[in-house]
Amino acid sequence: MLAAMLCPLLPSISWLAGLSNAPTFLRYFRAISPGFYVMLLVVTLRMVLSAWQKPSWWTAVLGGASLGLLFYMPPYFWSFALLGVVGLTLSACGRVRMAMLMLIAVALLVALPALSSSLQRTQDPDVQATLARLDLLIPGRSPDLYVPRSLALALLILVPFWLWRRKLGASARFLLPFVGVGTLLMVQNVVTNRHLQSYHWIECLIPTWALATGALLQPSSRPIRSIWVKTVIGFVLAGALFTQARGYLQWETAKRENAEFWALDARMPRTLLWLNHHTPKDSIVLADIDIMDSLVLFTHNKVYWADYAGQHVVSESEVLARTQSLESFHPNGAVNLPLPVDFYLGTGPECQSLRTGRLLYSDDSERTCVTSFSTMR
Repeated sequence: MLAAMLCPLLPSISWLAGLSNAPTFLRYFRAISPGFYVMLLVVTLRMVLSAWQKPSWWTAVLGGASLGLLFYMPPYFWSFALLGVVGLTLSACGRVRMAMLMLIAVALLVALPALSSSLQRTQDPDVQATLARLDLLIPGRSPDLYVPRSLALALLILVPFWLWRRKLGASARFLLPFVGVGTLLMVQNVVTNRHLQSYHWIECLIPTWALATGALLQPSSRPIRSIWVKTVIGFVLAGALFTQARGYLQWETAKRENAEFWALDARMPRTLLWLNHHTPKDSIVLADIDIMDSLVLFTHNKVYWADYAGQHVVSESEVLARTQSLESFHPNGAVNLPLPVDFYLGTGPECQSLRTGRLLYSDDSERTCVTSFSTMR
C-alpha cells in the first residue's frame, strides 16, 4: 500500500537525483540564504502540522515530501525539522504516530538522492581538503563565538514554554519539540565534538519562535493571564528588538565606513562598464585582492583568486598555487603564473608604470587601467 502511494513521487525523486549530482545546485539557493531556507522550513512545519492534526496517508505524504526537500538544503534546517518530527512521534500515539512514521519514511525516500550524493562526495579528496579548511568540522567542545548569547535567549524562551505547556493551545504544543531540539542543536558539539557553525540553528529557531508567539495569541488557546509572566514575555521581546536594532545600526555604520572597500560601482563605475562591454564573458581578471573580492558582483568576469574562493571545493594544491603566485606577483616583475589569466586591472601608481606597455583602457579620474595579460609577458 505504501509503495502504491509513493509511486506518484518517483518522477520527482528522479529529478532530484539528477540535481543533487550537480556541484553548483545548492549555490543557487545560497545566493538568497537564509530566506529561501526559512520559507521552505515554515512550509514544512505547516505540512507536518496538518499530518499531526488530521492524520491520513495524504497529509503524511505531503509532509514527508516537504521534509525530504529540506535535505537538499544546509544540514541546519533538515536536522532541526527531522529531530522535531521524531520528538512529535515519540509523544504521539495511535493514528498520529502512524502518520508521523509514514511521514518520516517518505521524507527519507525523497532525501535518498541527496544523502547518497553527499556520501559519495565525502570520498572526494578535494571535498575533504575543503572541509578541513573551514571551521565546520573542526573538533572542539567549547561553543562557537555566537552560541552562548543565542543559547541564553533560547533557554529564556524554552523554559517558560515548557513549564506552561499544559496551558498552551494545540499549535503551540506542536512547536514545543522543535524549540527544544533547536536549543539543544546549538550545543550539539558537546556530543559530536564538531562545531558545525552551531550559531546557524538560530535561523531555524527565530521563525519557530515567531510561529509559537502567533499560536499563543490564537483564540482557541487559553491565555496565560499572570502579570509577571506577561512581564517576562515583554522583557524578552523588548530585549530581542533592542539587540536587533543595535545590530542593524552597527551594520549600517560599518557598511558606510567600509563602502570604499567593496562598493566598486562607486569607486570605478566607468571601468566596470568598460569591462562588461569590451572583455569576453567569464574572462579571468587579475587585480588587487580587495578588488577581486567583489569584482564578480559588478562585471561578467571571473577573478584569479579571492579570499572567499577557499570556501568552494578546490584542492589544497590549487589554493597554495594561487595564493603564493598572487603574493609574489608584481605587474613590472615576474608574470609567470601557474594558472591562466586574461586581463590585468591596475590601480593607482601601477597604471603609471604600465603606460609604457599596451594599455587597453585607462581612466585618470578613477585611477584605473586595463591591459591584456599576454602583453605583460
